Amino acid sequence: MIPYCIQYASAVEDPRDNNIFITNDCCKREKLDFTIISIIIQFMYEFCSEDYGHGITISSYDDFCQKYWQLQGFQVRGWYWIFHVEYFDENSWIEWKIEDYTKAIFNAYQDKYYT
Repeated sequence: MIPYCIQYASAVEDPRDNNIFITNDCCKREKLDFTIISIIIQFMYEFCSEDYGHGITISSYDDFCQKYWQLQGFQVRGWYWIFHVEYFDENSWIEWKIEDYTKAIFNAYQDKYYT
């Protein structure tokens, strides 16, 4: 099992509120990418869907991020990708670089919710 930490930024107007929400968990190393992507696309679906969110259509993960910040009213500084993920492997925390997975995230979102 490998521990991971997923942080996501949420734009809130009251600066006394915490803008960063954190999920800590663990999974098998070979399931790490799948697990992280599954968590992200669930969030995307809830935000975009007509039933749970804003009823918006997105064309990429980048498009999702742009629309997310636009609908939130402002962007948390340093958080364009909305999520920041790290996992612990061999004595140190390693960043799961979301920019390397944007196509995989969007494809998984499309496959799960629109096929």
